Amino acid sequence: DYHALTTLKDPKLVKENTDLEYKIIKSVNPVYPKKAQILNLKENIKIFAEFTVDTKGDVKDITLSSDFSKYKQYDFDKSVEKALSSYEFSSIMYKGQIVEVKFKKTFEFNTK
Repeated sequence: DYHALTTLKDPKLVKENTDLEYKIIKSVNPVYPKKAQILNLKENIKIFAEFTVDTKGDVKDITLSSDFSKYKQYDFDKSVEKALSSYEFSSIMYKGQIVEVKFKKTFEFNTK
């Protein structure tokens, strides 16, 4: 789920409980980092990301939760940033105007 003003759902044209309208053109799941596989990490990891979608639909200003720092050595952050950087959105409309919007999304990595 994506959160922007209110909870917005999946890659369809959205207009639920808000005046935001957008479409996710491309989304990519982050890859489970090789470093974590090699080191046999056995924990499920959640990373909370915030990012902005600009008026052209590009993702920028990616920030990750600070409580994730003990897993930084495994490169989960790089995997999430790489995935988010490849997302593509339509321009986001709010009451007939194109706007920049900040989103929140949780990424979950489960051991295989």
